[in-house]
Amino acid sequence: MTTMELNLRKENLIGYIKSMDEATVCKVEQYIKRLCQASDKEEKVINAYPWAPNDENLQNMVAEAEEDFKYGRCTKQEELEKELRKNMASW
Repeated sequence: MTTMELNLRKENLIGYIKSMDEATVCKVEQYIKRLCQASDKEEKVINAYPWAPNDENLQNMVAEAEEDFKYGRCTKQEELEKELRKNMASW
């Protein structure tokens, strides 16, 4: 790849980032930091995933989801689809 092609790809990435919302930018930022901090190729492959919860985080999320389901704090598929259709119609 030539330097010109590489610079064009970088500019395209900057354009994508400029169009993202704050939450997405935070995720991309964390992902890029992990890629840059990796010391060898094997570590880069392991850390390449944007989100890798540890066991404790995963257990907490499952417990929270079970509690939400138990107390009815969840959205049914039909309700979600209806809301999505409504939002898409306003675009």
